[in-house]
Amino acid sequence: LPSKNGEAVLYIVDIATGQLLQKNNAVLGKIGTGKTARDDPSGEARPNGLATAAPVDVNGDYVVDYVYAGDYHGRVYRFDLTAFPDSAPMQVIYEPDPNDAPQPITSRPQVVRHPEKGGLIVLFGTGSFFRADDGDPERQAKTQAFYGIWDDLTSNQATTRDDLVAQRIVAERTTGGGACPDDDTTGCYRITTDNAVDWDTKRGWYLNLIVDGATSHAGERQVSDAVVRGARVIFSTLIPNPDACGFGGGGWLMELDAATGGIPGNRDEYTFDLNGDGLFTLDDLIAIAKDDQGQDVFDAPTGRRSQVGIVPTPAIVSRPGGRRQGK
Repeated sequence: LPSKNGEAVLYIVDIATGQLLQKNNAVLGKIGTGKTARDDPSGEARPNGLATAAPVDVNGDYVVDYVYAGDYHGRVYRFDLTAFPDSAPMQVIYEPDPNDAPQPITSRPQVVRHPEKGGLIVLFGTGSFFRADDGDPERQAKTQAFYGIWDDLTSNQATTRDDLVAQRIVAERTTGGGACPDDDTTGCYRITTDNAVDWDTKRGWYLNLIVDGATSHAGERQVSDAVVRGARVIFSTLIPNPDACGFGGGGWLMELDAATGGIPGNRDEYTFDLNGDGLFTLDDLIAIAKDDQGQDVFDAPTGRRSQVGIVPTPAIVSRPGGRRQGK
């Protein structure tokens, strides 16, 4: 049946019958968020909806304990199924600024254990690319972002952007350190910050999908599922073709530390083999600035621009020994 009010809802069905789960004639398999078209932060009364949900088994008993999902209005929810079907409380764990332009969530979050504090880190990107006008970069008023939110599984207060550490894209450079050309025929790489997260005062991190100093985000967004590999989160972004009569587009492949959003591993564990020699060495760093003595300052790139158009969810092929991988 079509939604009457555009509410974001989680459904739980019996896989054998396809029926909503029930108990004592009460329907328990439909859990509403209470956020409908009336709650659209854009003011356009667009229907809400949940993106693909991520079930999580935290105690290893092969039974789902929590489900995480983001909605089209930019919120992220935790559905607690530890006592299901007797109860299934829902908690908003991330709440966007109600006075800001929306950052819709349309892909499945990834969920990992917090490496230090207990609880979970929920990783998700924002952006939309399924409506008729989503291909227009001007339609996307808000710069989209990628987030890592710590859920300690006990707090009943939603995280906001003020609770997060901001990572930034500080430069986009060719392998020689020059400015990236407008076309995508030449390899181009991103350098991002490596800011620490003080977990006593902060609840995670975010990375805006725009380079420092840019006047336009070009409609960049994150709409495909991310991948977690060890302590790293790997995701692709999409930049639509600005020509309404054209097709395709471009984007970036990004690889960040899943816990902090910073440079993954140590700075001597490089993400990209820039010179294609099969090794990860100092030759795979990029000059991004000059120091006080006029010497080049190098850093490890964390993103690579696509040279083949739109990049879907990356596939990862491990090499022998597990120290090298292709994407």
